[in-house]
Amino acid sequence: MYSIKAASQLTGLSVEIIRAWERRYNAVIPQRDHNQRRVYSNNEVKRLHQLKKATDYGHAISKVVELNSEELQALIDHNLSQQEVENVNEKLLLKLFDCVENYDIVGCDNVLGIAMRTMSPLELIQDFLSPALIEIGNRWHRGETSIANERILSSGVRRLLISMMQTYQKTDTSKSLVFGTLSGEMHEIGSLFCAFITASLGYNCYYLGPDLPAEDFVRIANKTHVNAILISMLTLTEQCNNGELLDYICQKRNKKTQIWVGGYGALSLAKQQKLPDDCVLINDISDFQEKLIKL
Repeated sequence: MYSIKAASQLTGLSVEIIRAWERRYNAVIPQRDHNQRRVYSNNEVKRLHQLKKATDYGHAISKVVELNSEELQALIDHNLSQQEVENVNEKLLLKLFDCVENYDIVGCDNVLGIAMRTMSPLELIQDFLSPALIEIGNRWHRGETSIANERILSSGVRRLLISMMQTYQKTDTSKSLVFGTLSGEMHEIGSLFCAFITASLGYNCYYLGPDLPAEDFVRIANKTHVNAILISMLTLTEQCNNGELLDYICQKRNKKTQIWVGGYGALSLAKQQKLPDDCVLINDISDFQEKLIKL
């Protein structure tokens, strides 16, 4: 049996916190010695230690106190695994930027390949490629890197995604989607991300690239049997007529083909209530995957 001072030293919790957790949440119910002082068993000390670890990972004591010892340990192990994954991702990102800054194109492609092989498609985009592209953009804006460095990374990402789309591509599925951007929109990475996710789930995926006239989207919808066309819109300025182009596509296309739109420009149009009523708004890549699975 351990005194409250010993329990504090063994768990890393202060005496005050142990008392508060007992009083508010019945975290543990210690026995009393002949002097009516708290004494703690091995199991109670172990539980306090588990509760401390769980709260250290950001979980609220009011939630984790309801868990038994096995459930607490599973939660801790999961967080440890997540932390290990984050550490691996961070090391890969550091290696990637080392290659980019040293103009090592082959090394950059190799690191991207490692990331692709060790992560799920959604994790690859959310936890690795997006942070990498955002960081290289920030470095360029701060004058810390060159356009060539940015192009090495963005071109490597583009090659990786297109290569994997071809690997995943199937021709026997009943679901098909087309991807592209409207005239004047040269930012294609969001469209590529979604096309990659689509191919990884086994759907037919037709990636047409950036800067496509609205008329071509209409022709595709009317002369093929695609289920949906995803139009990525990143930029939106006062001179931009993307809202009008979307209206035209929605009015002229085969109504069996859904029109999906995503990106900062699409979100901005939605806030301004300038998005056609029959457009499906994609909020982010996770939202896209959910809608794709429901399709």
